[in-house]
Amino acid sequence: MVRRVSVCNNMNNFIKLILALFYFVFDSLRRWLLNRPYPLVVLCYHEVTAKQAGAFQRQLQQILRHTQAVFADAPASGQTRQLAVSFDDGFANLLEHALPQMQAKAIPATLFIPTAALGQYPPWLQAGHHPNKTEILMTAEQLQNLSEQWVKIGSHANHHIDLTQLKSADLEAELQQSKTCLNTLLNKPVDLLAFPYGRYDNNVIQVARKTGYQRIFAADPVTDSDTYLLGRSSVYPEDGPLTFYLKIHGAYQWLPIAIAWKRRLKGLYQRSVYEKC
Repeated sequence: MVRRVSVCNNMNNFIKLILALFYFVFDSLRRWLLNRPYPLVVLCYHEVTAKQAGAFQRQLQQILRHTQAVFADAPASGQTRQLAVSFDDGFANLLEHALPQMQAKAIPATLFIPTAALGQYPPWLQAGHHPNKTEILMTAEQLQNLSEQWVKIGSHANHHIDLTQLKSADLEAELQQSKTCLNTLLNKPVDLLAFPYGRYDNNVIQVARKTGYQRIFAADPVTDSDTYLLGRSSVYPEDGPLTFYLKIHGAYQWLPIAIAWKRRLKGLYQRSVYEKC
């Protein structure tokens, strides 16, 4: 059974790679013909363990070769391929295996922190068998000691919960508590937010804006990305060179389009079955 799941996952990843390759060729040609500007591409990592450190180093080299590295709140220039590296959760392993290497290469990092879990094992992973359940998060002191020149801090909410399941008052409190905590801890305004689990809806967006967040981030590419809501590409140190190359060039932007069409076709099919009944 495990072998069958592994084969299916490998096949799905291969299909995604092929589609991303076609999208990359089409999008590059379209931008060249129409003189379209380049969007800001934002990557979404989580942990970088000792085992992953070598692969992560190779990915940093690809970033340097093909893009201009910026913070996640940088305005898109449109003239160059700008890329931002972000990390969700703030695992302490980044202090040894990611941030020093990035700083040495002048690559900025944006960290999104769930403030209620500082210095703890991730509470949201303890019920399952996730490999990161024993990876501790950074402490408040460790966050304070990060280089402001190379690291920018944003919120990942207070308790790392699905924000779409909260009532408006509770949602506002969840976002405000995290923002206030980080403002006090870092002694400066914090106005970036990444949604836990990548989940959001119109209400979450409106409350985030009301709470004072100046830019918000999904976990995956989005079709309605703008200067306020930005999509990201989930990346892993284990990604192969071609997969990573395509991700840093925004070639997985087709994903939300495909998902939207899949839902539409599924809805049409279900409606057809219902009408026949």
